[in-house]
This record gives sequence, structure tokens and C-alpha cells, in this order.
Amino acid sequence: MSGLSWLLKPSFSHRIRRRQYWLGVLVWQIAINLSVVALSIAANLTYLPKPLAGQLALIAVIIACAAAWIYALVMFVSLIVRRLHDLNKSGLWGLLMMVPFVCAIVFIGLGVLPAKSGQNNFGPRQYPFDDGAEGQAAAL
Repeated sequence: MSGLSWLLKPSFSHRIRRRQYWLGVLVWQIAINLSVVALSIAANLTYLPKPLAGQLALIAVIIACAAAWIYALVMFVSLIVRRLHDLNKSGLWGLLMMVPFVCAIVFIGLGVLPAKSGQNNFGPRQYPFDDGAEGQAAAL
């Protein structure tokens, strides 16, 4: 996947490295937080002198936020599956994210564990080095 298409298109068949995982988590978390802010602003619009306009705005923002949250959820699952593929694990391991307390360990572990080098069951490694000092040294 080239450019930022890995960030905007849900795909469950590629590998992403740690840097892309953390960047994706950051971007989608900011998007969810902005939609919560928009929702709270729209909720305050219902107190305007013309309550019907405020209520219609609130309904429109609720629909837009629901769509954004669903898309962000799909993207989070996509990030988790692609990162698991980089670790040579099945995407079904992502179900551990649904277990309380274990999800925090898995979430951080996905961003910390190094990738399996070379070819794995989910395709070739699409980058020569993974975030490590050796990649920085080779770039010099």
C-alpha cells in the first residue's frame, strides 16, 4: 500500500509496521475525540431560541458521528489485524482486545513487539528495517 492509503482504506490483508500502527491509532483517536467535541457542541445548540433548528442540527451531528465511529472502529480493527499479520499471527488473535485488562496488554504489545523478519504467512515484508537503530544506520 502506498502513501497514506493504508490509513484511510480498511484492509485486512497486508502488514504494517509499528510506526504505522501508532500513527494510525493516533489519527483515529483524534478523529473520534473531534466527533465527541462536535456532538457536545451540537447538544448545546438545542438550547437556542429556535429549539427545532438546534434539534435538527443535533440529529444531523448524531448521524454523522455514528457513521464516523463505525468507520473508525473498522479502521481500528484493520490496524490490529494488519499489525498481527506483521507478527505472523492470525487476525483472530485480535479477539483478545475484547477481554477486559488483557486488551491493554495486547494493545501496547502490538506497538512494541518487533516484526518477524522476511516472508511470513501473510506476505513479504514491504520495508527493509523495522523502526530500529539498524534502519537508521542504513539510511545514513
